[in-house]
Amino acid sequence: MLLLVILFLSAAAVIIFGNHWEGQRFTILLGVKKEPISSLMIDNEQISLLIQESYQPFVILKGEDGSRINVAEHSRYSTSDQGVAEIEEYGSITAKSPGNATISIHYKDFKKEISVSVQKENRQVDVKKYGAVGDGITDDTMAFQSAIDNLSAKGGGDVVVPEGVYSLHPLFLKPNINLVGENRDTVILKLADDVPDGQHRLINMNNHTKVQNITCNGNYVNHPNGNEHMHCIFAYDKDHVVIKDNRLINAVGDGISISGSAKTSNYVTISNNIVEENQRSQIVIEQVNHLRIIGNTIRSETGRPGIHFEPWEKMQYYDANIARNTITTNTDGYAVMLTGGEPEGAGQSAYLFHGIEFYQNKINSPSGLLRIIDTSGVNVHDNILNVRYIHVWRKNENVNIINNIISGKSGILLEGSEEGSLISAGTKIMGNTFQTSEQGIFILGSAVNTAISNNIFEGSGESSGIKLFASININDLTITANTFSHYDKGVAFDYDSNKEAAIHKVEISNNHFSHIKDYALYIMGPANLIKVDRNTITNSSGAYISAHAGYPMSAIDITNNIITGGKAGIVQTAYGRALLDRLKITGNHISNVEDGTAIELDTEEYPPANVTIAENELINNAKNIGVPKQLENSVYNNSFRKN
Repeated sequence: MLLLVILFLSAAAVIIFGNHWEGQRFTILLGVKKEPISSLMIDNEQISLLIQESYQPFVILKGEDGSRINVAEHSRYSTSDQGVAEIEEYGSITAKSPGNATISIHYKDFKKEISVSVQKENRQVDVKKYGAVGDGITDDTMAFQSAIDNLSAKGGGDVVVPEGVYSLHPLFLKPNINLVGENRDTVILKLADDVPDGQHRLINMNNHTKVQNITCNGNYVNHPNGNEHMHCIFAYDKDHVVIKDNRLINAVGDGISISGSAKTSNYVTISNNIVEENQRSQIVIEQVNHLRIIGNTIRSETGRPGIHFEPWEKMQYYDANIARNTITTNTDGYAVMLTGGEPEGAGQSAYLFHGIEFYQNKINSPSGLLRIIDTSGVNVHDNILNVRYIHVWRKNENVNIINNIISGKSGILLEGSEEGSLISAGTKIMGNTFQTSEQGIFILGSAVNTAISNNIFEGSGESSGIKLFASININDLTITANTFSHYDKGVAFDYDSNKEAAIHKVEISNNHFSHIKDYALYIMGPANLIKVDRNTITNSSGAYISAHAGYPMSAIDITNNIITGGKAGIVQTAYGRALLDRLKITGNHISNVEDGTAIELDTEEYPPANVTIAENELINNAKNIGVPKQLENSVYNNSFRKN
């Protein structure tokens, strides 16, 4: 069944999404504000391609406030000559025959053009003609570097690497030089055994460079004391970098590391690579804007991360597209970390990473996390995620977790800072399927304006579908149109000793709960303005409201719900000098309660105040209503019957 939802997330931001991603395409465009837009940017206005070579431009919407959003998939494209350069609907340019063509790009009222030159072949040199041997023993560094330097002096081109195993000290590409192997299975560049154990990287990128069809072996076995910055491929403050169709293995440090100063590296594409068994991380992203990580196979059996963002410069970051990757790791840390700058010292202002699109990826890391820290406008959608949980941590704005299949120990942990100074605001969790042994979603304080809707929660009979824990305030939460089955509790409230914290303004509506061991709704501790409305609860008890001394509750509405087949219907209890002010139980249909009571309020010394129990329909229950004597006038216009 296709699920189609249109959400107006702000005055000018819309999401449209459907069922899980197999065979479908989804569009998410967020963060485009109504403020005037200053310009449309593209990464290259002139490109040269070989026949059948493809190129995907970066199309960036730049706002007057400095924001930058990748709108490549939301732009319109045309070509002046389809026979020379073919253009796909979403902007991929493919060279068809020699000649020149102009690609026009339109976004709203903006237009940009790319001049495309298609050639039969590129200027190229063969490293073996410069003396490279490729026997795995001979030091081929000088031959490679000479080929690079000489071709650079002629204006650039392809340094071609034939079949062989090449023992190398670090190589330094020059601008406009591509290092291209015949086949990544037969072309192996290995860091030499005698390279010193310092910050030595096998291939050092430059502006407008590409590495393709090569295996880079970092040779960590022969560098057991090597520096963690000994990477296979490294770029620092470089623009227009392409790393595609390679195998990156066995580095002491990272398979691929892209970094920079506050200037940053820009327009980086990492695609269709196999990245595995590198001893720090597989792919590391530090100071980078405008990034694509597409279609890679990433593996670690030594407990290392797959994709690791770790920028440290105190600045804002923009635009990352991470899609169609397969990530497998046995780490017990994070399998993937997406984060802004200086996360441990950012403070309330935070240096955020804006506009990360993470979609159609598969992560298999049962002990690892997908961690999201200090971001704005992150969209995690249409992924298959077998992880310990997704950790949305510290300060995040408008995180969207949509249409994923999420399995593992828990689903999502939404957590701010311990002091409450950093919160996640505007989180949307929609259209996902949760198959977890513990909580589906755990909100551990410091969350505001959170929406959880149209999800399927499938538990193991333990824990809660959604748990709300008031260690710090949780404000403005909606839980609507979800399905919960096989949990101990459906939605559970809890708290700790912080008497300043509360759960405030929660709507739980139009959900379906079935086969819940305890109660579908378990409301305990400091909570106010709680609305439980129009839910269907079958083969489960309904709602349990527990007021505790020192943690006042107020404005609890349980209305228009259907509750059938449980041990109890709606039950309220109190512990100590508990305060519950304004409890409304109206319009509910409660039937077939086995041995408890359909509606029961605490009969001890401190009953709730301002109670209404009215217009409820109570059918075939063991007991219908039980309240303290002083509240009997609060009970009226209810109907009772036995079939």
